[in-house]
Amino acid sequence: MKTGIYVYPESKHERYCVRISSRLTGAKDVKKRFPYRAYLQVGATGYAEAPIEARADARTAARAAALAWAAAHKQVVATPEQVIFRLKGHTDDAKQALDCLAGRATLTEAAIFFIKLKFPHAGTKTTPEAVAAWLKAKREQGRSKAYLDKVADTYKALAEGFPGNVNDITCQQLGKWLAGRKKSDGTSLSNNSFNHYRSDMMALFNWCQRQGWSAHNPAAEIEERTETKPVIGILTPSQALTVLRAAADQPGCPYLAFFALALFAGIRTAELERLTWDDDA
Repeated sequence: MKTGIYVYPESKHERYCVRISSRLTGAKDVKKRFPYRAYLQVGATGYAEAPIEARADARTAARAAALAWAAAHKQVVATPEQVIFRLKGHTDDAKQALDCLAGRATLTEAAIFFIKLKFPHAGTKTTPEAVAAWLKAKREQGRSKAYLDKVADTYKALAEGFPGNVNDITCQQLGKWLAGRKKSDGTSLSNNSFNHYRSDMMALFNWCQRQGWSAHNPAAEIEERTETKPVIGILTPSQALTVLRAAADQPGCPYLAFFALALFAGIRTAELERLTWDDDA
């Protein structure tokens, strides 16, 4: 065998020998020996006393073991010169990486971080797969249909905007996508609405992290916007009467019960929207 690793019989000592040259180890020669007697069939008392056929089989087995050991060690030994030669093709890339890091981390630390980020421990999921799994999990947990309907459209839009792996979405990409969202009338989101969308993204990506599909939450790096508190007004009795009369004038009075409960029972709008005529309790 070339490249500084040699396999040869030492007949005088009844064995095969593997020698790794000092020019590969950088120090002294390394030798590994495979005596013929170790490969005799069970029951044989010694190599010299064994039948001719048994000795031939033992020599063949010892040679095969020596060759296998040599092959296994062929890739793990090298002189410094050989190592440098193999690394020459990576020096430019390494220099650029070190320039990017600017002393903030080692190449090893950067590589470990990249592997964790790019290849999450539970495997990768596309954004559509992650959204479908989240909605399914929340339905099974008993979350209200009204809540799921509210966020489903947002998450499905996210899946359409990012059809690739969910762990590949960056803070910059998600922030740009959120900033581009529009209301149903085509106008830009208010700060309050933007923060609601961001909160929905936080919930989804936190869940993906817990599943092991993502190593980071890009929504966490997006700053909340300053919200404006809405002016809360109180209807006067005459204004309330006007609302009720307007609702009563509609064919079939579909909104009368809604406004009557809202005005006199103090029920939240979201709760009113979930009520049906069967809720007589």
